[in-house]
Amino acid sequence: MKISVIVPVYNLENYIRQCLESVLNQTYRDLELIVVDDGSQDGSVPVCREIAAADQRVTVVENKHDNQATARNTGVRQASGDYIIFLDGDDFWADRGALERLAERLRKTGAELLNFSYVKYWEKDNRQEPYFTAPDMPALEKREDQLGYLFAHGLYIASPCNKIIARRIFAEGLTFAEGVHSEDVAWSAELLLAARSFDYVNENFYMYRQREGSSRYSYSEKHCTDRKDNIMACLRLCEQTEGYQKKFLQIYTAFQFATFFVWQARAEKVPAGCINELAGYKGIMKYSGTSRKVKLLHMACSVLGYRNLCRLIRLVL
Repeated sequence: MKISVIVPVYNLENYIRQCLESVLNQTYRDLELIVVDDGSQDGSVPVCREIAAADQRVTVVENKHDNQATARNTGVRQASGDYIIFLDGDDFWADRGALERLAERLRKTGAELLNFSYVKYWEKDNRQEPYFTAPDMPALEKREDQLGYLFAHGLYIASPCNKIIARRIFAEGLTFAEGVHSEDVAWSAELLLAARSFDYVNENFYMYRQREGSSRYSYSEKHCTDRKDNIMACLRLCEQTEGYQKKFLQIYTAFQFATFFVWQARAEKVPAGCINELAGYKGIMKYSGTSRKVKLLHMACSVLGYRNLCRLIRLVL
């Protein structure tokens, strides 16, 4: 089983060596590491080239600056592995045996989409916080039961980095929307529908670095508009989907819808147009699943109204 590891890079010279070495030091050797530079202006590319010169499993692709989605799509087109896994260039894997355990699990279950946990990591004080605590998924044959386990424990999130995915799914057309932020929201919804089988293991090897100044903390007007558009794409998918898949997609979309309360609250400028558009779809939050936060927001929205609740949360935050 060959695994393709895709790493997008943009101005990460302080982090990229640790990231790439954490892949190449894995005990699992049958891998290719595809590093896609997104037009870095710092010393990232020389570091990547140096590492590639020392290990033939590494390929460095240099693009003009666009965004992370373009870099990931470029990496997918280069990939030749049976499975694809993503790793952001400022993050790293903290366990040398992680990929080997994932491969063993995939050989055992044959899942097309294997989810795993990750750890929020604050380098300043070496603080670590596991994101999931649920046990490994038991042996479940039916796709509906597999999805049921994921959603009962809140394990399916809008992130490509806590998943290892069969390349078949990408070959049949799954791509990241380019030129926008929050593209992983709609992408993860499409992935939910495209995968034929699911699994989850409680592996906390992925170190998700929390750093000020990254895009994770920048909520411009475009960030909010793109987030809104991705949520609207999920809502359209819900309308087009039937059967048990619709139920799980609605729960996923309800959570993503609820995240916009925080986004608008932290925006540089009140995204009035986005708020007005989303206000007409507040009913999606009734599909709260096991999320207590979504359930509480739905109740508050029923009492105060969507726009008033947005104002209140913005005032509080």
